Amino acid sequence: YANLEKPLSTDSDAYDAIEAYVKQVDDEYGLVTSYTVYPGVVRGDFTNTLILTSITIGIGLVYFIIRYRYTFALSTIISSIVGTTTAFGLISLTRLEVSSSVGIGVLAGLIMTLLLFIPFGNRLRQLKNESKVKVTTFEQREEITMASFKSTINEYCISAIMFTVLLLAFIPLNSLQMAPIFIATIISLLVNAIFGILIVVPLHLWFEKTIKFNKFKSKRAELRKAKREKTIKANRNKGAEPEEIIIPGIND
Repeated sequence: YANLEKPLSTDSDAYDAIEAYVKQVDDEYGLVTSYTVYPGVVRGDFTNTLILTSITIGIGLVYFIIRYRYTFALSTIISSIVGTTTAFGLISLTRLEVSSSVGIGVLAGLIMTLLLFIPFGNRLRQLKNESKVKVTTFEQREEITMASFKSTINEYCISAIMFTVLLLAFIPLNSLQMAPIFIATIISLLVNAIFGILIVVPLHLWFEKTIKFNKFKSKRAELRKAKREKTIKANRNKGAEPEEIIIPGIND
């Protein structure tokens, strides 16, 4: 053990100092047979991982908003945030050191999961475009969402399983140092995929029912209608004779 005179700081230099102290005691007295330093979540590489993960989630949000409906984008991104956070928690339970390699694995699993959402989004857009009537009510959107989910859930699960099997096959083919990357990728992929099944559809339907821009659209439509009626009325009266102007006292 190390008898510290003051609390250990949480910066990188403090961990390096305690590691050097343990090495020195081990060399001088032979009292320490093994040591392990877990820097936890205070290392700079973990901060970089969080930044890269946030950037990836942001890019995914923009992409899904542009390509699909905003409710679908919000539901998939929230699911990814919850899944990625849970994946980091599970990785900490496995005693894997939170390093840049582990962060890359979590990021890779997140990207794979975002790819799994694309067939669902494509099916949503396809059914909406093929609808014989204009989709305006929540009941119509709910029906389209459930139909899309049922038609793509098998593809979603099969793709997730194939990704996992492929990653497991790569572990024996690489060095032991590369194993944490593949383990982190598998954990991130599976956790995000499970949360995707449980969260995306309910969240999507909740957003469809709660977040509405219909009031803004209806107000804008009313203004346009009033402007058109005003223009039509002005054009109708353009060739008519001017009405008599009644001025009290003069006309009499």
